[in-house]
Amino acid sequence: MVAASMLASPAAAAAEAADAKGEIALSPQEIIKVTIPPEPQPGLYRFLEECTKKLSRKCGEMVVTSILEGSATTAACCREAVGIGKNCHDDMIKFFVSLPELQLKGSDIYPKSDRVWNRCVKAAASKPPRSERYINPNIID
Repeated sequence: MVAASMLASPAAAAAEAADAKGEIALSPQEIIKVTIPPEPQPGLYRFLEECTKKLSRKCGEMVVTSILEGSATTAACCREAVGIGKNCHDDMIKFFVSLPELQLKGSDIYPKSDRVWNRCVKAAASKPPRSERYINPNIID
């Protein structure tokens, strides 16, 4: 259950990135076969599963794509992402990096993740606009 709920977002983002580059993307059947490493600390996977329940799939995919590709995230998704809390966000990113099949480098992903998180915190703290706006993680304040 952790695999299906946790891997939907990064896998979709990775598939989109591969498709954009003309590379072969993983099929949904291949995504399910990602090896889940042993739980590094008791209760972590249960904690992550609870985190994913607080974030819609759409927003999860948008935030992960923003981290991986530098694309924009809606203010509404930022509010949702901030709503899960920093611990959930950080632990999910660590989990994604721990999956060898995704080939993510922590030295690349962690700074991008922090940048998206910080931009989302600012967006979540501001008054929601009448029309939804996008938060570009590549703009440095």
